[in-house]
Parts: sequence; structure tokens; C-alpha cells
Amino acid sequence: MGYLGRRLAMGGVKAALYSLILVLGVGAAGEVLAKEGSKSNRGLKAASKKTQRAYGIRPALKLTKLQLPSPRPVTEISRKRFKVTLGSMDQTRSKFLLTRSSKMRAVERSGTYSSAKLRVRYKAPSKKTSYLGSGGYKRQIGLKLRASSGCNLLYLMWQIEPTEKFVVLSKINPGMTRHAQCGNENYTNIATLSVPTALTLSTHKTRKLQGDLSFTRDGIKLHIFVDDKFFKTVPIPRSLLPPAGPVGVRSDNGQFIFRYYRTQVINGPSTRPGR
Repeated sequence: MGYLGRRLAMGGVKAALYSLILVLGVGAAGEVLAKEGSKSNRGLKAASKKTQRAYGIRPALKLTKLQLPSPRPVTEISRKRFKVTLGSMDQTRSKFLLTRSSKMRAVERSGTYSSAKLRVRYKAPSKKTSYLGSGGYKRQIGLKLRASSGCNLLYLMWQIEPTEKFVVLSKINPGMTRHAQCGNENYTNIATLSVPTALTLSTHKTRKLQGDLSFTRDGIKLHIFVDDKFFKTVPIPRSLLPPAGPVGVRSDNGQFIFRYYRTQVINGPSTRPGR
């Protein structure tokens, strides 16, 4: 311990300062104080580490930047690539796709892709309204993933009314392929996600919605992106994963103008795992 340290221990700060000024003068005393202060700080840090070890206190972990999923590269799909199974879909001169139907269903004619994207603008309600069996209605547009048939597929829907939200749905009817066989049976709501006010589709702004299915050791996950930014990851239970199939689009009770994209690479298992 230096001179200043001994004086501090014996008589406190005032005594130490007084002694230094008498011996060295004001300027030199300041230099000594600076040096001793530096030593004292190092000693405090060392003492702090010893105390942490003595009491079993672990230093705080360094925070690392969380690595978020990124949207997969996609390629645009034209109208001629779609098979429309219900309602109508037109293509404008500027290559946008347009539907005015109260119900519209379409799938790509071939391929087994697990990612798709919509660039969409809601224009207005459809002239006719299609009601549910319960008497209610949904105004919505969304993606069809692994749509091997109308009885087995996965949906990522952007519902506008009656409440704006994202909904992840699975429809599983093993052995059935036609709507006449399965009807509206065996839908499972996997996730319902609120839409932030800043991302609303109901204000007639152009929005982007992308869904990427990921198959890893940790399970099956649907990564959702809104306006090309990561929004949410939804785990998909293996029992609710449909067989591999093409991607597609669905809309209800709205007039929508949109562009449609999907990944260039086929990905994901060809059948449900364990089946």
C-alpha cells in the first residue's frame, strides 16, 4: 500500500490530502493523487472479482445478437402457371393478378414447394358475400402450402374482417382428395397472430406476406415474414403436416390485386414424417 493509502487508512481523506500538500505542494500532490487513484481503482476491481468468486457470483453473460430467419429467394409465378379450381383469377396488362370473386381457390399446376409469397393490395369487398355455415363470414387472402389436394394442405391466411389477424391452419383428411369427400372437415387452427396497426392490410396499402416451411432436427417450423421482415415462427406438429404438394392462393369475400411468388428450389420431405 502506498503513502496515500496508509494515510487514508489512518486518518481518512482529509488527513491524507493535508499531508500531501504540506510535503509536496498543491501541483505535485495532484499528480500523486491521480496515480494513487488509478492504483486504488485497480485494487477495487481485483477485490470485486475476489468477492464474486468467494460468494459464487458469476459475471454477467455477454449478450450476442439474435440470428433471425431470413426470407428465402423467390421467383414470380404468372397466371398461366395456376389452375383455378374455384372463382376467377385474371391478369392485368402490368402482369398483376386480380380476383373479384367471393371465393377463389388456385394452385400451381406442378411442383412440391414449401415456401410462397404474396405481394397484395386489398381493393374492396367482393360484390357478393359468401357466408360460413355458422352464418358468419371472413374477408381474407392467403397462401396455400403443400396443397396436394383440397382435402390436405396448410394455410397461412391474412384475415381482414371481422378481425384482422394472421391464421395458420391445417386441413388433414388422409385418403381423400376431392372436396366432395372431405367438405369442410378436419381443419385445425395451429396459430392465430395479431396484426400490428402499422402493418394493416385493411387500409388498402400494398403488403407482402411470405411463409417458409423449415425442416430441421428441432422439428417443422413455419417462418412468417411481413413486408420482407421476420414476423414470427410457428411450430407445425408433425401430425398436422400435409403430404408434399404445390403452392397456391385462396381468397374470400374480397377484391384483391396481387403478385405471387414461390421458391425456386423444391424442399421438404415428400410425405409426412413417420408416415
